[in-house]
Amino acid sequence: MSDSAFVDLSEPVAIHPAVVWVEVDGEIVAVQRENETVHLISDTGALLWKLLDGSVLVSELAEDVAVVFGVELERALADVSTFVEEMHDLSLVVVEAPETKRVD
Repeated sequence: MSDSAFVDLSEPVAIHPAVVWVEVDGEIVAVQRENETVHLISDTGALLWKLLDGSVLVSELAEDVAVVFGVELERALADVSTFVEEMHDLSLVVVEAPETKRVD
């Protein structure tokens, strides 16, 4: 993902490998190992956070949010995109196009 604030809905999202985290009372406490910065992620964000394993696409997260919370898909896309952008800007997640492997 580029440094722009645009999230490509077809890209998978993963927790940054330099981040360690723990769930406490339904919220996420995430620590960046490089600078020991601590971030608190709300209970709503924690629901998404636990799904960020690098295999789920931004659009799939939004579809799940729409179903679970009973909101329009457009609203879910906006909310999930904002969450992912904020987490990316804080270097807590990576958003990358899946690698293609050449088959010989």
